[in-house]
Amino acid sequence: MQGVRRLRKSVSSCFATVLAGLEGVEKRLEPPQPLNKDVAKMSEAELTQLGAERLPRTLGEALECARKDKWVKRVMGELLFEEYYKARESEWYAYIQSVSEWEVLRYIERV
Repeated sequence: MQGVRRLRKSVSSCFATVLAGLEGVEKRLEPPQPLNKDVAKMSEAELTQLGAERLPRTLGEALECARKDKWVKRVMGELLFEEYYKARESEWYAYIQSVSEWEVLRYIERV
């Protein structure tokens, strides 16, 4: 039987949340005020005024953000980060090269 080495996405995001919270406590950071609005319906100007920003909309955008984020690299460690990044990047490239049923129905003429 062949073993699989994989970090479950739900577990990794849980660890990141806990570590971010611990760092906030250690540095005595004040949490931002809660935002009880639907940010998906807000304009960029409204978000800027509130000091909020949109989350990445695709895995590709999330990878760009992760690559620039020193905190993520520090918490994960350089080696784990690079391996995780390569795996997700490969996943993203496979996804964007695939043709969905919707695209076939919409763009390919039926003879």
